[in-house]
Amino acid sequence: SRVIHIAGQSTKLTEREAAPKRLPDYWFESRRRYFLLTCGLLQAGVIDLLALAAGGLGRIKLLLQGRPQQIVPGYLSDLWRHSVLHRK
Repeated sequence: SRVIHIAGQSTKLTEREAAPKRLPDYWFESRRRYFLLTCGLLQAGVIDLLALAAGGLGRIKLLLQGRPQQIVPGYLSDLWRHSVLHRK
């Protein structure tokens, strides 16, 4: 018998029409931990600030261009919630 593997079919990574899904909390916790350990508190805060600003500007750009927003739901709010800038 022959088996053909088509990359990403079970995880739907290659499906172009699939709507973006919200990222799990562990993704943001891992990101936070990585930047804290490799860059320190100050640089991790700057990275978070730049990521939040870039995400906001990207949304504004899409609105002004009238393009469809293929944005991960809740990304900016989750990024802020897990940021080193946000008190827990």
